[in-house]
Amino acid sequence: MGGGDDLGDDDQYLNVTTLDSDDEEQLSSKKRKHDDDEVGDNGKAEEKKKKKKSKQLFRDVAIQSCEEQASYLWECYSDALTGKLKRSDKRLPLDQIGPKFTEKSIVKFEADDDHNDDRNIAPNFKSVLSMKRLKKWKTKKSPMVIIICVSARRAMSVLKGLAPLKCRCAKLFAKHMSVEDQKSMLETGTYGVAAGTPNRLLKLCREGALDLSSTELVVLDGQEIHKTMNVCTLYDTAPDTMEFIMTYVQPGLTKGDTKLCMY
Repeated sequence: MGGGDDLGDDDQYLNVTTLDSDDEEQLSSKKRKHDDDEVGDNGKAEEKKKKKKSKQLFRDVAIQSCEEQASYLWECYSDALTGKLKRSDKRLPLDQIGPKFTEKSIVKFEADDDHNDDRNIAPNFKSVLSMKRLKKWKTKKSPMVIIICVSARRAMSVLKGLAPLKCRCAKLFAKHMSVEDQKSMLETGTYGVAAGTPNRLLKLCREGALDLSSTELVVLDGQEIHKTMNVCTLYDTAPDTMEFIMTYVQPGLTKGDTKLCMY
């Protein structure tokens, strides 16, 4: 016999299995499934990472970099406005809620890392604001600083902590004062600082009594309820907080005239 006959055909020599069309389709299907599973696993990992991030304590995020704070706030903001937050009636498309927050949107308190002690509120404000301008603030309807608090009681506590600053402060929450009284107060007086609850702040803006066109700093107070929930994540406050930011704070953020701050 000739030498070529001893080797057999080329496929036998190379030890290659020839696939018919059904085998090729089956292999292709398995590859697609493997790729889909890989994408799915990556997606689950990203989702897990996002959930872990959203569960961070506000007070821990508040001492991180401006970039980290911007990322945290954007996640809370988009969840509340696009319907991802439970019990939220907001269902806006992502492209309609405004540009993402960036590190340039954030001012970070530098005076003290301990945000749990109300005695540090005044020193922290002094670290980012001109006290001279704050005390001489003369723009009606538009406080220089607005602090968004989770409750009226918390707003009172924050204002008490700001007493050493010796500036005029407005109480913009439901307890003790009616909307009409607050409207009159804002229209006739000037206030360097206003502290209020999300729903009342939103209502006063809608009625034209509160105007943020001159406001320079919007502070999100991070007192936690039920161990981890705060004004940005609590079902009762997050939707109003984020609608307030979207409608009345975003224009100033876009222009660079207003900054956000986490406390």
